[in-house]
Amino acid sequence: MYDNVTFKDLQADFKEYDNWSIQHQHETFEMFLLEDGTVNIEVGNRKYILKSGYAFLIPPNVHHKFIGEAPYKSYEINFTHHFLDLFFKKELKDRMLRCLS
Repeated sequence: MYDNVTFKDLQADFKEYDNWSIQHQHETFEMFLLEDGTVNIEVGNRKYILKSGYAFLIPPNVHHKFIGEAPYKSYEINFTHHFLDLFFKKELKDRMLRCLS
């Protein structure tokens, strides 16, 4: 079942930033896990404040920006719709994704 997963379907990085603020988007979902620090996130026209231990999920093709006013450490996990299809039935996947809209 899992032998169809490629690095295109799932990527994970640990990052340390002093200050980074570039608006961007991905063709994949992005799960942002903040290990240490405080980060402001702008997603579309909305703004959020994340603190250590918080997580945030950004849907594909949505403009977003992380703004750290001090150094911060994070894990960023990007995954595709195909990756979700491997683990969830269509009905459950659709229900979960409705939570993001």
